Amino acid sequence: MKIGNLAEYTNRYLAVPVISTISPDDQMFSGDRASYLAIGESAINAILPAVILAQKKDFIKVLDFGCGCGRVGRHLRAFFKDSELHFTDIKAEAVDFCAKTFSGTGFTSATDFNLLGMIPRGLPRLCF
Repeated sequence: MKIGNLAEYTNRYLAVPVISTISPDDQMFSGDRASYLAIGESAINAILPAVILAQKKDFIKVLDFGCGCGRVGRHLRAFFKDSELHFTDIKAEAVDFCAKTFSGTGFTSATDFNLLGMIPRGLPRLCF
């Protein structure tokens, strides 16, 4: 990815409002909305180096593995605005919330790591 493309992604991310709906089941939300959103935003800062290293302009599919109730997923939706987002977690209610709220698809994961290679057909195996 060229620096110009990264700037384009970053500017789009900053221009798109992050969805602020928080699941009532979100155990990571302590009532401090600013801190909650800042922690999710920090994930984008961690993802940026991978975006640069991938040297891709477009990201067609993005997987939020261990999505919880979307603390990071809401930022992924803003950053990867045009990408297909896929959400997975061991909690079906959390997956359903993310898929619906952040316009993606979801599937419930397993706690048995031996089963993790059994991702449903058509879904991404990696985030990038």
